[in-house]
Amino acid sequence: TADEAPLTDALEMDPVLLDIFSKETKGHLGVIESYVKACDAHEPPWFVTDKLYRACHTLHGSANMANVERGVGVAGALNRYVRRLFDLKAGLDRPGIEALVAAAQAIACIVEDINQPERIRYDYADLIEVLGSLTDVLFTASMLQPAADSVSDEVTGEDVEDAQESVEYDAEIAA
Repeated sequence: TADEAPLTDALEMDPVLLDIFSKETKGHLGVIESYVKACDAHEPPWFVTDKLYRACHTLHGSANMANVERGVGVAGALNRYVRRLFDLKAGLDRPGIEALVAAAQAIACIVEDINQPERIRYDYADLIEVLGSLTDVLFTASMLQPAADSVSDEVTGEDVEDAQESVEYDAEIAA
């Protein structure tokens, strides 16, 4: 009967699905790690490779398919940022590469936490906000560029940097 069933905590994810998800995620995180190591030998900007773009996109999709909500949040923000960089053919700067590393570490931690109820679940809202701010800066920069081409040549890289600093400042204030 139901009264005789052992009282056990329900698993967050089926162990077989977790094994598949963990292996897939590990491979994509390896792509990010290799990309970051390759960037160490160069100065910014570091342009997004097709392989990095695909890895971030698939991390988001697989977290979504596996219904790992915390992973969806971080991987989704990372995917939007990397996709915007890729689409604009823009490169990561130091804050961008730091956010990429932090997101990869967060996703690795989230995967390790699955089916481990004794582990502390960290809140990655600040990281998601940083990735969102970096993405917003790119959106602002992409909106300024067409205006600069059609109206005036007065919009400079300094204007874009000022916009980025403003968003970073707002993110620091909010934190």
